[in-house]
Order: sequence, then structure tokens, then C-alpha cells
Amino acid sequence: MAVVSAYHPSVELVDAIRDMVLQCRVIVVDDGSGPDADTVLREVESVGATVLRRPENGGIAGALNAGIAHAYELGARWVATFDQDSRPAEDHIARSIAAGEAATANGVLVGALVPEWFAEVRQAHAGMLAPGVRAARRVIQSGMVIPRTAWDRVGTLSEDYFIDLVDTEFELRLEAAGRRVLAVEGLSLPHALGRSLRLSPFSKRPWNRIAFTTMVSTPFRYYYRVRNRIVLTRSYIFRFPIRVLGDAVRDAVYFAVLAICARPRRVFLAIVLRGGSDGLRRRLGPIPSALKARAASLSWSARFE
Repeated sequence: MAVVSAYHPSVELVDAIRDMVLQCRVIVVDDGSGPDADTVLREVESVGATVLRRPENGGIAGALNAGIAHAYELGARWVATFDQDSRPAEDHIARSIAAGEAATANGVLVGALVPEWFAEVRQAHAGMLAPGVRAARRVIQSGMVIPRTAWDRVGTLSEDYFIDLVDTEFELRLEAAGRRVLAVEGLSLPHALGRSLRLSPFSKRPWNRIAFTTMVSTPFRYYYRVRNRIVLTRSYIFRFPIRVLGDAVRDAVYFAVLAICARPRRVFLAIVLRGGSDGLRRRLGPIPSALKARAASLSWSARFE
């Protein structure tokens, strides 16, 4: 089965689900979109999907957990998870399950499978572990296929993370339990990763020629990214020290670059500092509403690529 998380979905979701139901049974979990989503969700049901509606926005982990639990209650042995804007290949799920079964037959304790390529990011890491699969690292949950045996062993996605690094935490938890996260060789999932911007710390000529290209997210997401990175690092520092510290340093450099190019900079710093403070205190759940409102005023000294 497949579980798709949705939040204020557009009509494009209908076409995606129409294609996906040709692969398997599909459960769409709406994460508190409210009445505005009624028309789209009715159309989603009309093309063959089951729709579960949550009364409030509880984050992607909670939405996926609800759908995955329902799928396993219906007898599924494997469940694939997707974002609402994912467009998997017609054999995505079948290839993933076949690869997982082959890996199991070769003695690999499977935790989850992901496509080798997510957008333009390669999720495969290191060598082959079994025919058709490689070890995976820094995986994205969209396109992930999870066997029930692994889910029963390690538990649900971390709902208190709300969004961002939910997949990374689940990956590390699987690895800590001795389950391997695998990339299916040659499998690809197209996806848009935020917005590509050419950032410059300077607004006046000729210094504005000093610039670099990177991806940016919706501003309030950086609160979750900072907070959850701190919580994740503290949780896994002794089990995976080099890995989690390396990722933390990489994020710190990225945040420093964004801080230089944020406008107004004080808003970005407020987001980062509050995320850091809440992470150190392990205050999880949704972003404070006042901070989310401030984040909406943030822009970048940049131009779109």
C-alpha cells in the first residue's frame, strides 16, 4: 500500500493519485486542511483512494503515522510513503518491494528502501549490500518503502519533530536497531527541493556580483530545522558521532550563509535562536504562532534561478 500526506492539496493531487492507484491501494491523509480541501479530496476518493482526514494540522509525521497504521491494520506487509507532490514511476513500489525481498533473501535485515535518486540528490552510499541495493544515507521519506517487520521493531515516526528531519531520525533509529536503509539501484523519484536562489550578501554594485546559488525553504521551516537538528544530535551523538556532528556542522555553515542574505536579518536570527533555544530545552511540537507570523515577513537578498 501507499500513504500520501496532504495539506491544502491542489487539483494536481488527483492526477497523481489516479496514476498511483494503478500500482497499489492508496491512502491519502489530509493533515487538517479544513473545508477548502473538500472538493479535491472528494475527487481523490472518486479515483480510488481512501481518504483519512485529521481535524488539525499535526505535522507530517503524525499524518504518515495515521496512514501507515491504517495500512498495516488492513494487512499490508509493505507501505510506501509519499509527499502530495511526488510523482513515482509506475513500477516504483514493485521494484522497491522486490529489492527488499531479494536483500532479505541475501541475509540483509531490511529497515526501509528508498530510490537511488531523489530529485537530483543521490541517496545511495558506499557499496552494494545485495544485488540491486546499496546502503543509503540522509534519506528522504517521500518514496520510502517500509516493511512491517521494521515498523514493529522500531516504532512510529517522531511526531514531536512535527516536520523536518523526521526521516533522518527514523533512518538513524533503524540503523541503531541493526536494520539497514537501502537505496534501490537505478530507481529515481523526481521532486522539487524548495527554491533555487542566487544569494548575495551585498545589494549594491559592484559587490552584488559576489553571489552563490543554493536552495531555500519556506522561512518558518528553519525553526524546525535548527531545533530538530539539536535534538537529533543530542539523541544520537554517542551512537553515530562522526555522522551527526558532520551534519550539524554542515547545517551551521548553511544557516550562517542564509543569515548574511536574509532580509530583515533580525527575523531570521530570531527564528534560528528560538529554534536553538527550544532544541536545547527539548521543547517540541509546532512552531509558536507569533514566530511563524514573523517568519512570513522574511525575504532574501537574491534572485530566482
